[in-house]
Amino acid sequence: MSKLLVLSADVWNMTDENTGQPMSGVSVWGVNQYRTDSADARGCKPIKFSLDIKMWDKIKGMTLPAICEAQYDVRPAAQGKAGLTVVDLKVIKPVDLFGNA
Repeated sequence: MSKLLVLSADVWNMTDENTGQPMSGVSVWGVNQYRTDSADARGCKPIKFSLDIKMWDKIKGMTLPAICEAQYDVRPAAQGKAGLTVVDLKVIKPVDLFGNA
């Protein structure tokens, strides 16, 4: 598990071009603890990942942005490499980025 600042989450729906089957999921934008400080870069880079549509029932009740604990699962990815998939998010603390609360 690791911490992740979840900025936003949106449901997506589309049709598979090859099979014609409807597909849906949740797109999540966030920032994790990975830092890119170097001679040519500063700060944290946002990441985007998809979650199973079943996660929407949980996410729609969250106040975002929030610091969350992300649970990962390892899966096979391209060329036999390991890939990480977020399988659960738990809010640790909502974050008021712009002092609107």
